[in-house]
Amino acid sequence: MARNSGIGQFDPTEWRDINIEDVFTFLDVGEKMFNKGTSYHTAFSKSKEYLKNFITTILAHRTDGQHCEYLIQLFSCLQPQDNIISFNWDTYADYSLMRLSAPQFSTYLNMMSGHPLKSAPAKKKVYS
Repeated sequence: MARNSGIGQFDPTEWRDINIEDVFTFLDVGEKMFNKGTSYHTAFSKSKEYLKNFITTILAHRTDGQHCEYLIQLFSCLQPQDNIISFNWDTYADYSLMRLSAPQFSTYLNMMSGHPLKSAPAKKKVYS
């Protein structure tokens, strides 16, 4: 049974060098090649969505509650009006901000829960 299905032949080391950006590019190109409403367009679109959800879930579990001492040092210099843009899939930055009780973390939580973002108060000019 395993021989017919290929399960017995799976080698996880073959996947070590896969570039996830190439996979997402393949799915993006595939999605754009077909008209909306076609089964091919739907398949590429859903595949991209499922892959993103899978990766996000796995990384969130792997990094749950973990922080980064380097990020703690970096983030401790932030001012309340400073913003952070992270392109990482993991949650080290999130937990580092939470550990610092940084205002950026509560802003992030508000955004994720659908609350409108507030503008930072304007700095008062001091004239001498």
